[in-house]
Amino acid sequence: MPEPILTREQANLSLAKVFGQGREFLTIETRHGWVAQAILSSTELAAGMGLGLGNYVLNKHTGVITAHRSLPPDLIGEEFDQAIEAGRPVPGAQVHPPLRSIHQT
Repeated sequence: MPEPILTREQANLSLAKVFGQGREFLTIETRHGWVAQAILSSTELAAGMGLGLGNYVLNKHTGVITAHRSLPPDLIGEEFDQAIEAGRPVPGAQVHPPLRSIHQT
């Protein structure tokens, strides 16, 4: 069973392992996760990369990271928490750990 990710520092370390040390994130704590949105450089902003910038959610209990749409991070966090509490699938695509499928030949 993975260790819970209960502090902002632990969340940032987990995100750095997946996305690299060079990428910083604004993180917002929710009841069941950490919503993370990339902090863009001035060059990235000038290139228009902020338009439609999505969010990631790091599940505090499992360490799974999912990609979410471009809504305000607090709304993504509410949606994530509601899904967990209702026992529904999380509304996002899993990015870590990578999903692998086995094809039989």
